[in-house]
Order: sequence, then structure tokens, then C-alpha cells
Amino acid sequence: MSLLCLEVAAFAKRAFMTQVVFSFKIKCSFAFIDRLMNKFSDNFSDPDSSNNIFLWKYHVVLSAYVLVEGRIPEGPIDQGPASGRVRALEEQLLKAKEQIENYKKQTRNGLGKDHEILRRRIENGAKELWFFLQSELKKLKNLEGNVLQRHADEFLSDLGHHERSIMTDLYYLSQTDGAGDWREREAKDLTELVQRRITYLQNPKDCSKAKKLVCNINKGCGYGCQLHHVVYCFMIAYGTQRTLILESQNWRYATGGWETVFRPVSETCTDRSGTSTGHWSGEVKDKNVQVVELPIVDSLHPRPPYLPLAIPEDLADRLVRVHGDPAVWWVSQFVKYLIRPQPWLEKEIEEATKKLGFKHPVIGVHVRRTDKVGTEAAFHPIEEYMVHVEEHFQLLARRMHVDKRRVYLATDDPSLLKEAKTKYPTYEFISDNSISWSAGLHNRYTENSLRGVILDIHFLSQADFLVCTFSSQSPFQISIVITAAASPSLTRAPSCCAVAAPFITISTEPGLTQVRVRGLLKVEDRVQSWRERRAESFRAWSVKISQHRGSLSPGPLLSSCHIEKNYGFLVILRSPPPHLGRLGRGWGGCGAWDAGCPAE
Repeated sequence: MSLLCLEVAAFAKRAFMTQVVFSFKIKCSFAFIDRLMNKFSDNFSDPDSSNNIFLWKYHVVLSAYVLVEGRIPEGPIDQGPASGRVRALEEQLLKAKEQIENYKKQTRNGLGKDHEILRRRIENGAKELWFFLQSELKKLKNLEGNVLQRHADEFLSDLGHHERSIMTDLYYLSQTDGAGDWREREAKDLTELVQRRITYLQNPKDCSKAKKLVCNINKGCGYGCQLHHVVYCFMIAYGTQRTLILESQNWRYATGGWETVFRPVSETCTDRSGTSTGHWSGEVKDKNVQVVELPIVDSLHPRPPYLPLAIPEDLADRLVRVHGDPAVWWVSQFVKYLIRPQPWLEKEIEEATKKLGFKHPVIGVHVRRTDKVGTEAAFHPIEEYMVHVEEHFQLLARRMHVDKRRVYLATDDPSLLKEAKTKYPTYEFISDNSISWSAGLHNRYTENSLRGVILDIHFLSQADFLVCTFSSQSPFQISIVITAAASPSLTRAPSCCAVAAPFITISTEPGLTQVRVRGLLKVEDRVQSWRERRAESFRAWSVKISQHRGSLSPGPLLSSCHIEKNYGFLVILRSPPPHLGRLGRGWGGCGAWDAGCPAE
């Protein structure tokens, strides 16, 4: 029914692009139909009932009939009830004509002056960078020893100036001709739309009749891992159009449950009871089961098509246009809804902000050590992180006034703050050492530790730039929270740099068949066909494995792997290549690897 309404509105819009005869010939503005279609789309995101949809169908059809087929009564236009309609129509037509003429002028005049100046500057900068590289590399061939080292250092320094110059011009180019304002408005509109949809689904009018998906937060891992688990549950609930019931009593971080820290996921439906209950066995088989219990994502089978990196079909075009990493943005919407703080926590965040003197510009640094070092991650000295801090402060200085070089340091190593202050006296380090102590192994699963984790994630998400490794789940969560932050101007994945975190990115072969399932995009399984066409596929794929020092492009190393899923953005592999060792688990949930931020 909704499709029919939109088709009628689109037909009316096309009709107004031609001459419509009333008592005279006019070119009618179709702005009214545009507004009507937008209004319908907004209301469809919050479909109160079938009557609501029918009402909008009635209005669209009636408006199309009156405006396309209607006739203005004949007779003197300054007499009778028709006169008011005619005058109002004339005023609308004059405004529409003025808007059309303005648009034509903009089209004839092309892009703005600032846009073209910056475009040429970037083009020249890229050429100059190439000439510079050619010249300097030729010099390096004939140098040896200390002279070579000194020249290489100077070369890298000059190269950094070139890179920062081009990146600054690109930033200003992205803001010209109102583009920055448009991105901010579009990001805000999309966020509000999705939050309305989630709120509607989570607050059914009759909880006893609603279809539900039950998720237990008590997975045997830390806070970041548990939040990822709940997000998975939430995305499946959204995709299957079920209300999420979050069971969190005796949570290892807060025995009172999720609602003692964050706002409840539903205001009207927290009861898991229903006429029928069953464990997850797939969307089709569970169609007639009212209450479905979901296992942890590691053992989820069959896997639904709604997990990352799927995005909503109806929002896909807008998301791809406004955001560089639409899958990250989509995940962030569920995190945004989940971690709405209770009033006491909100007050504590405000007090901590004042106490620490947290202000911009500031760069966030997350250093995870303790139990991760030697098992899942290597030890990285503070110097490795500060290289990227220094680089980004130089870039920021080209766009804004940097009064102090502030660094928010989040770590589970209490001794690191003193070390950082000693080694980098020109920097102002902002950190709460009590949080570092609470993150220790003996204090980790307490309410005080949870408070510290939340504060760290909040402040890191507010930073202008983030430096971290992806050996811990917290940094990826931070990047998600950054995207979900209140400022809608962030229209790409957060600026960050993964230090020495091995990861693999795979660009898939073009032309895989897209299958549309319940409003989300996914790509059909290609396990068998991939095996049959393995040699051809490897020639078509581009594989790069990036590490902190050096890189390799193996190709044959992946010969023992096979595809499990392809969601159009990242190939999900069933198992890691044995040659690469343990790369860790990513957001694919089935052995996919994704560092979240590019290393180059």
C-alpha cells in the first residue's frame, strides 16, 4: 500500500513537469508534491496503524486528482469562491517560477569560485608532490650511511608538509558551496529518522501481542564485547521486526542490571512472556513463534542477513552519499539508542568534564595493556602513539588555532600517565588515574570500573582525533560512539589511526548478485560457486595485508580460506589463513577482519 501511495505521488510530480490546463496554460511547481512525499516518508517511519497509512494514501490520491484533473470554475476571476483559489495559485506559481529561474542561473554559472580555486590547488598540489618524490628519491640512490639517514629524515618531514597541505585543501573543498551545511542537515535528518523507527519498534502498544527477541547480556567477556553482543541482538530484532527484550539481571558490572546505568531499551515492553517461545532457528522457521531466544552471536545459526555490514535498503542511497562508511553509521544508531545515560550518569559525565578541564582541540589516545599484552596484543611504547598525535596536531594547526596540545590518555596501566608527562613535557595530558586503577584485573568487574570505562569511552569519542590499536574491543566501540555522537557533522568514519594492529581489507569482485531481504541489502552466499571459480576469483580480487612495519601482498596465502558471506562492503571469510597467525575477530562475527580505520 505504501508503494502505491509513493507511485501515485511520483505520477503527480511527473504530470506537473508538463503543461497543465486550468483556465490558462501554466508550468506548475511540483514542490508541493515533493513536500507531500517527504511527509509521507517521515510518517511511514512511524506507522501508527494501517489507518494512518490509508489516510496518507487518501491525501496523496485526492491531491493528485484535484491538481491534475481539476478545473477552476469559469467566470470572472475576481468574483465568487474561486477568486481566492486563483490568487493563491498565482502567488505559488510566481514563487515557483522564481525558484526555477534561480536554479537555472546556478546551473549556468557552474560551481562556486571557492570550489574551483580549491580544486585547482589540490590538482597542483598532487602534481608538485609527484615531482618532489621523483627528485628526492633520485638523490637517495647515491647516498650512504649517516648522510642517507639525515636526508631520509628531511625527506619524510617535507613529505609530511605536502600531505598536510593537500589534506587541508580537501577539507576546505568539502565545505564549499554549502556542502558542509548540507551534510550536517542530512546526517541529522537520517539520525532522527532511524531513532524514531527504533523507538517505535521498541515501544509496541500491546506488549502481550508483540513479537519479541530475547537477548541476555551476560556473555563471558568484558564490557566492550558484551555491548557488541547486545548490538548484534538489536540489529537482528530490527531486521525481523521484533521488540528487543534485554535480560541483564546480575550483570557482572552492575547487579541491578542495564537499567541502573542506561535508560531502558523499552518504556512499554519489558516482559518476555508470550503465547509461544522458542530458540532461534532462523527467521522463516520462527515466523509464527512470538518469543524467540537468541544465543550469543558466536554460536548463532543460521545467520540472518541483518548483521554487519548490511544497511537498510531504503536508506542506502542517502547513506552512501553522506557517509564514507555507511555500515559503521548504521551500527552506531543502535549504540546511540542503547547507551543513553541515566540522569545520575549524565550528571557525573558533566562533572568529570569540568574537573578534568576537557576542552578542544584534544586528541584521544587509548593504550590497552595488562592482560592483553603477550596473549592477544604486542606491547607498544607511548612513542609509537605520539608519532600520530604530533602529525595530527600539525594538521589541525592549519585549520584552527591550537592554544595547547592536549591529549586525553585512557589506559589500564596507571604508570603510563607519569611516563607520558616526563617524555612529552610540551603536551598537556588529561587523564583520571583512578580509572586506570579500576581497570586493573582485580577491580575490573565492578560498578566503579564500569563508570571508568564509560567515562573513557565518552571522552575519547569527543576527541578531534583518536590513536589506538584494535587489539581490544573498546577502540572499535569508541569509533562507533564517535559516529553516533551528538554532532551530526561527522559524516564519515571517525578519524583514527590503528597502531601496529594487523588487519586485512579485501575489495570484492564486481557484479555479485544483490538480494534484497526485508528491507536490508545483502549478497547471496557464494561458497560453492566461489570454490568452483577460485582461480578466476583470486585474479579478480585485490588483497592487501597491512602491518605497522612493512606490508606484503600474498595472494596465495588465502588459498585455504573460503567465503561465508558477502555483504557488498567486505568479504567475510570463514577461517583465517594459517600463514598469518591470529589476527583476532572483527565485526563480521565469523572470523572477519576489519580494523575499522584505514592505516594508510
